[in-house]
Amino acid sequence: MKYLITFIIFLALTPAFILPQSNSKITIKGNVTDEKTSEPLDNASVFLENTTMGTRTQITGEFIIRNIPFGSYNLVISYVGYETQTKQLSFYKDSLITVDAKLKPVQLKLKEVNIISTQPTQWKKYLEIFTKEFIGSSDNAFYTKIINPEVIEFKMDEDKNILHASSDSVIIVENKALGYRLYIWLASAEYSKKDEIFTFSTHTKFEELGFPDKSELKEREENRRDCYLGSVRHFIKALFQKRLDKEGFSFFSGSFDNLKSGFGSYSASDQFELTYNNDSTTANFYFDKSISVSFSNTRHKSILTFPEYYIVIDKFGNILRPSNVFLYGYWGNKRVADMLPHDYIYKEK
Repeated sequence: MKYLITFIIFLALTPAFILPQSNSKITIKGNVTDEKTSEPLDNASVFLENTTMGTRTQITGEFIIRNIPFGSYNLVISYVGYETQTKQLSFYKDSLITVDAKLKPVQLKLKEVNIISTQPTQWKKYLEIFTKEFIGSSDNAFYTKIINPEVIEFKMDEDKNILHASSDSVIIVENKALGYRLYIWLASAEYSKKDEIFTFSTHTKFEELGFPDKSELKEREENRRDCYLGSVRHFIKALFQKRLDKEGFSFFSGSFDNLKSGFGSYSASDQFELTYNNDSTTANFYFDKSISVSFSNTRHKSILTFPEYYIVIDKFGNILRPSNVFLYGYWGNKRVADMLPHDYIYKEK
């Protein structure tokens, strides 16, 4: 089965770039209102995308998020019946950021493609396909569950043989292996039955799951470390620090088709060109071919390729324009069950 997936699947549109200072004094506050009536929107979700940091608005529409580490984030503001709004924010010194968000009511649109509506038996069949592709099939997937699958709608485009998934509600996923509850706003999802290719994009908020005892907490931490090691984020961080060899990565370069067939030329890490910005927090990574990446002694192989000749990365393993990147193989097969929040900090045992 083929999996060719845009990187936005896991980093969800734009990743957070986080500098983990625990003593930073950054606060975001503001109001969320209806664009037309200016009425405050109570209980709207306001969060920093792909992190555990967020809150909900009060009855006055006001919100506040404190103790935010330095960095660059996507602030997501969402309310049922309204278009989700995102704002990119960056701060590198103690500051107070004020955000006044005016949300637009969702406008219903008529479908123009040949769509077959889902019947109950079809819905169950489509849910099975969606769950496998969305959650994944890794060891962590066995312990990961969609809590409210009834909020997901499916429609089949018979002309193109593509299954579409959508939801007007937040999809709640519990991952007992990694110890997170995920609140997922599904921007888009489709599965091509012909090509066996699944693509989706999300806005995701993480929350620590329950109050584990010492043994459960230890197991979670081990699972999180295992999930991080050899991941895309680990690779990008090692690339930024020029530690690819020391971190256990090896790679071959070549065309996508050749690498997919197992052919390619060995590449040394010093062949990769990086241009750092003035404060050495981000860098441009230049490469005009695809890269096949292996980690340590595992059999896991991934292919990294991008339409443009460079990508922008940061020192903590994030790709700042993830829509420019495509993944195939081991990394491409990773799904929601293997997602870590961007404020997760890897610690050696």
